Amino acid sequence: MSAAATAWAWSCDLPSTTKLILLAYAEVADHQHWAALPRAEVERCTGLSETTVRTAVAKLAEDGFVTRVDDVVR
Repeated sequence: MSAAATAWAWSCDLPSTTKLILLAYAEVADHQHWAALPRAEVERCTGLSETTVRTAVAKLAEDGFVTRVDDVVR
């Protein structure tokens, strides 16, 4: 877990659903802020649908909050 990544995610001005997804990734981020968390696990831990998670992650990447490399989010 990266306390720094989690603190950063909490500080971001985002809609609640998007922030929840960002927090899920931040919770598992390593010391370099890489978060290898399958989308299905994000769906399970947040209770959100596949479409909602996919759309929010795409928006987070588009807005520069995360970078996607294959299925790894940074």
